[in-house]
Amino acid sequence: MNNRWPDAPAPARSVLGTSSSDRKDWIHPGIMDNDTRMENDVGLPQEPEGFEFQLGQLTKEFQNNLSKAIGYYSVPLVVDLGKEYKFVGSGTLISFGKNDGILTAEHVVNYAADEKYRLNTKFGGSQKLRISVAEFPHDISIDVSYLEIETSGARKNNYYGPDLAFIKIPPSPLLRELKARKSFVNIGVRVEERFKNASVNAGCSVVTGFPEIDRVHRMEQSARLGFISTEQLKGYGFITGQVNQEEVDGYDYLDFGVSYEAGNEAPLRFNGVSGGGVWRVPVIRKKGEPPGTEYFDKFYLAGVVFFQEEIVNNQCRLRAHGPKSLYKNFFLQLEEQFR
Repeated sequence: MNNRWPDAPAPARSVLGTSSSDRKDWIHPGIMDNDTRMENDVGLPQEPEGFEFQLGQLTKEFQNNLSKAIGYYSVPLVVDLGKEYKFVGSGTLISFGKNDGILTAEHVVNYAADEKYRLNTKFGGSQKLRISVAEFPHDISIDVSYLEIETSGARKNNYYGPDLAFIKIPPSPLLRELKARKSFVNIGVRVEERFKNASVNAGCSVVTGFPEIDRVHRMEQSARLGFISTEQLKGYGFITGQVNQEEVDGYDYLDFGVSYEAGNEAPLRFNGVSGGGVWRVPVIRKKGEPPGTEYFDKFYLAGVVFFQEEIVNNQCRLRAHGPKSLYKNFFLQLEEQFR
């Protein structure tokens, strides 16, 4: 069976939002863009003026542009056993030094629901890892035995993990396709600057991934394209806000709000999004411009999503490892392992 896993470059989903019952959860700070350079009374650069905005006032154009830009770093992960396969989760393309690969969650590479889909890098194995790199149907993969995998270790539990993993991809046709059609975050340069920018809880946050619920089987395309079977996975950038943060045993944890109130189209289950990236996005508005004219020019990889809480009163939370877990903990482990 030949399977293809096309994906769109993370088209925007509706804004997830956070609870409107708590003002601090749904009013977000932005940065005012002054046309002239401002200095304070001692001649030093002045901190930019701020403003407040609601996620719901971000335009569809803002959402689409942001989701598409971040989507170039996001990929779905499919384990192929030959006659059967399993979509196991999402990941973010990263690089450091001479290493290229995929940042994801530990429970994605060690698939908990079925042992046969756990990535086994032992020589002579029959597993293949399939990754989608473009919108059109295609078929690329790599033998799992060629990969190297580093994890944050055994998870204590689902809520605290730790739940991080890196899949190193060697020079190969797959890596060439990824570099030609996608983008990698180089987390090995300006590490302290990346950490600081990712640690600022301002603007909005974006959780990226490929929900299992939106997977589509397209038999009508298969014969025409010369394939027995085609599948489509849709990548999304879920725009939301942080509602909680804590640190346990050197790992930080960020919680993001999901609302199922009228008007929101968030999936009831985020299966498949596990391992996807979490991004911080400063939201900017030119001074004097009205709400609805916000824009962005940068975004920062801030963590990895790995857990969804149960839905209570039309609300739930997505839990992710944050920037300290990524830059001050796991990245140091990766540098030591792959130096």
